[in-house]
Formats: sequence, C-alpha cells, structure tokens
Amino acid sequence: MGKRNIILSALLVYVISFCAGLSDAKAFTLEEAVREAGVKNITLKQAEERVRIAESGAAEERTYLLPSFNLSGENAYQRGDIPGGSVPLSSTETDDNTLSLSVTQPLFTGGRLLGQYRISKLAVDFARASHDIVYLDLILNVKSAYFNVLRLEKAVSVSRELVDNRRRHSSEVGKRVQVGVLPKVEQLKTEVELAHSEDALILAEHDLKAAQSGLNRLLERPLETEVILEDVPLKIFSGDISLEYYYTQAKKNRPELKAAAIKFDQAEKGKTVAGSGYFPQISLQLARQEFQEDAFRSDWSRNDQALLVVSYDIWNWGRIRDRVRKSASQLNLAQMERSDLERSIGLEVKKAYLAVGSARARIETAQKAVRQSEEVLRIQSIRFKEGMATNTEVLDADFALAQAKTDYYNASYDYLSAQAVLERSTGQK
Repeated sequence: MGKRNIILSALLVYVISFCAGLSDAKAFTLEEAVREAGVKNITLKQAEERVRIAESGAAEERTYLLPSFNLSGENAYQRGDIPGGSVPLSSTETDDNTLSLSVTQPLFTGGRLLGQYRISKLAVDFARASHDIVYLDLILNVKSAYFNVLRLEKAVSVSRELVDNRRRHSSEVGKRVQVGVLPKVEQLKTEVELAHSEDALILAEHDLKAAQSGLNRLLERPLETEVILEDVPLKIFSGDISLEYYYTQAKKNRPELKAAAIKFDQAEKGKTVAGSGYFPQISLQLARQEFQEDAFRSDWSRNDQALLVVSYDIWNWGRIRDRVRKSASQLNLAQMERSDLERSIGLEVKKAYLAVGSARARIETAQKAVRQSEEVLRIQSIRFKEGMATNTEVLDADFALAQAKTDYYNASYDYLSAQAVLERSTGQK
C-alpha cells in the first residue's frame, strides 16, 4: 500500500504541474510570430545568402580595376651529354634559375571593367531589393496564416456552441415526445440536425489543426507544436484615405519597383560593356626578371622591362555588333517589364483597397445580423416552451445564429487579411 500511495502521489504532482504549465502558457502574438519567422525562415535566409554572394561578386569585380602582381620562378636542372654538333660532348651538369616579378595595370578598356564593376554593385542592390520582397511576402504569409488560425478557432467555437445548443434542445424535445406532446418524428429530426452539427464540428477541428501546422511551417517549427494565439483587436479604420495615397506609397516603397529600376540600370551598363569591344584594350606592364644561366658557373643577372600592351580586334565576324544588339534588346525588355510591373502594382493596390472597404461594410452588416439572430432564437425558444413555435423553427433560428456569427468572424478576419494585403501592396513592413 505504501508503494502504491507513493506512485499515486507522484502522479498527482505531475498532473498538477502539467495543468499549471498549461495555465501559465503565454499566448503567441502576431508581432512575435512575424519576428520569429524573420529569424528562422529558410527562404529568407536564402535571400540573405544571395546578398552576400552579390557583395562578394562586387568585391571581386573591383579588383580587376586595380594593378595585379605576379611572381613566378623556374628551375631547370640538366645532367648528361648535350645533344648537337658532330662530336658528342662530355657529360655536363647545368642548373638554370629564373625569378620574375611583374605588375600589370589596365589603362583603357573602353569602359568594360568599370561597367562590369558598376553592374556588380547594382547586383548587390538588386539582391537587397529581392531580400525585401521575400521579407514582405513572408510577413504577409505569416499574417494570413495567423488570421486563418484565429478564424478557424472561432469556427470551432461556433460549431461547438451549436452542438451544445442542439443537444440541450434534443433533450427538451425528447421529454416532450415521452409525454406525447410531440411526435417521434420531431425527435428524429432533432437528432439528425445534431449529427450534422457534430460532423461540421469535426471538420472545423480538422481544418484548425491543418491551419496550425501551416503556421508552424512558416515559423520553422515542428508541425505538431501546440499553437496558442493571442487574438488581434479589430480596429476599423475609416475610409477617408484616398486611393491615390496608396498609389503614391506603392511607387515609393515597393521593392519590386526598385528591383525593376536596378535591372534597367544594369541593362544600360551592359550595353556600355558590350560596346567596349569597339575600342582597343590598353594596359601597362612593369616586369623585373632575375635569372641565372648556370648556378654552377655564373652569377645572377637582371632584366627590367616596361611594356605598353595594346590589343584591338580588327575582325571578329560581327561578334561585337551582335553583342551590342543583344544588350539593346535586353534594355528594351527591361523597360517594358518595368512599365508592366507599375501597372500590375497599381491593380494590386486597387484590389486590396476595395477588399478593405468591402470587408468593412460586411462587418457592420454581420454585427446587425448577429444581434437580430440572437433575438430571434430567444423569442423562438420561449415560444417553443409555450407550445407556440415548432421544433423546426427553433432549429432554423439556432442555425441562423451560428451562420450569422460565422459571417461576422469571416468578415472580421477578411478585413484584417485585406489590411495586410493592402500593406503588402504598398510595400509597408
């Protein structure tokens, strides 16, 4: 008995500690979710690596503008007869050494090296703009997933409330059937509606678990991690801000437009680089050579050189011409993509703006519908108890209230989601 009491006591302590841990569990806020995703999300980390790759590429291109130093050495050891001549010479041994140091500085490349360096600098800016695009998309995805979980939590709550109401009503109908006030078919009808409600509750709970796993995926958490979210207060903003204001914000903040502008600048610089082939390539080379013809018989000698190297393609079958034409087409394409992107972003902003207004109007209508449905259910429940309303009328009123609450929650979270989309469409973080 003593051992059994010890086990029971330990189990009781564990249960109490577990329940206390549940009660102390802190709700996860939207800001914390966005912050955690920004730290842990793999896609964002990949974008950060692309920025570092671009920075390294720009640093490399810069080195081609600077002088390069080359140090080389050579040793040739030979032992044996030296070939040549009519009479073979006696066996000899030679040891030749050469040591060279050269400095090469490009002087003129027709803008090729400078253009390539500027393109690589623009590539860094493009990678950073792409990083901002990924970050904004991540914020929107986290917000959408967060609001979806909250929406489905409300759906489960409404479904559970409907099931509880119908169970109570089914019990009331069962009592009336037993005393002969209502026919058996009314109890069967109530049980069928209860079964439908229980089925809807099961589906809602399943959808909620799937939505929680989707949020965990964005946060790089195990999919089965428990999700406790803090609800987001519904702040209805007035529609006084004009659509033109959001257009202006989008043109100012959208990283996609910045990336398109950078791509256009790169195409311009690429055209300059392509045309550099029409110019000669000039470089200056300074070299010092130390050599020893035979380590066994001579001392070191020195040879200094200053070379001005000029290279020019006099004929390459139109290669440079075709390269320039290609770069010109790339420039035109970049300009067309930029213009098309501006129109697409304008459409995104307008759709998001209209969606916010639509959700705002739906909230007001849904609130009124909930109040009216609650009153209808209250009246029908009283009338049913007094024998003045049918079972069907109570069931319909109960379902209408659940539908009205669902519509209200959908409108509320649609509004929050539309606000998030509008912020994304204007480039706000």
